[in-house]
Amino acid sequence: MKAWLATQIERIESVPECDYDDSGQHLYVIGPDDQIDFAYAVREAYIRAAKHGYDAPAPDAMLTKSDALYALRSLLAWLDGHEGDKSTPPVDGPLTVKQAAAHLNVSAKTIYAACDASTLRHIRIGERRGTIRIAKSDLDNFMRQSEVAAPRDYLSG
Repeated sequence: MKAWLATQIERIESVPECDYDDSGQHLYVIGPDDQIDFAYAVREAYIRAAKHGYDAPAPDAMLTKSDALYALRSLLAWLDGHEGDKSTPPVDGPLTVKQAAAHLNVSAKTIYAACDASTLRHIRIGERRGTIRIAKSDLDNFMRQSEVAAPRDYLSG
């Protein structure tokens, strides 16, 4: 995985920002096709990294050269720190079902059930049932709503 990532980084680094011929005429400028290619490489890297426990959404459909290199280098750094570790990286945005379950120390099935019962606020991305994402604030609200008051102690009077 790391060797493949290093190859992708080298390949993207080798793409010139722009190129001129001897007379000073533009021969090449990075365009939309290159940006789509950069994004494809990053998405492929995210898919491969998911097998190692990386669980973050892939970036947009088009990436600048610097954004693609940043994403790939960040992923490489994450792999260096998590070799053999199946934990997920910290996430700033909405959580996946798996991350939400880990956050609450419950099963993913419990999170799906709460979403299906509309007791846990969430968003669905994509067609049909879609991919579920849950904001940490919604997870905190769910926890507060799920709290059960301590029973009254009838024996003590």
